Amino acid sequence: HDVSSQDIVEAIYGNMETWKHGNKIVYGGDLEKAEQIVLEHVQAGDVIIFMGAGDIDLLARALCA
Repeated sequence: HDVSSQDIVEAIYGNMETWKHGNKIVYGGDLEKAEQIVLEHVQAGDVIIFMGAGDIDLLARALCA
């Protein structure tokens, strides 16, 4: 069985321990949508973990520059 990014988000989202600490897990789908999500929702002090294959690192680097 292949595991997708969406599968991982759903598995984490189903873990109630995640919510006790106020954490949010969001599936971006593609680079444009992921960038939009980050720009609209990230606040000072937030920790963002980018996971994916391909060019996701380009988005992470651009947003951290």
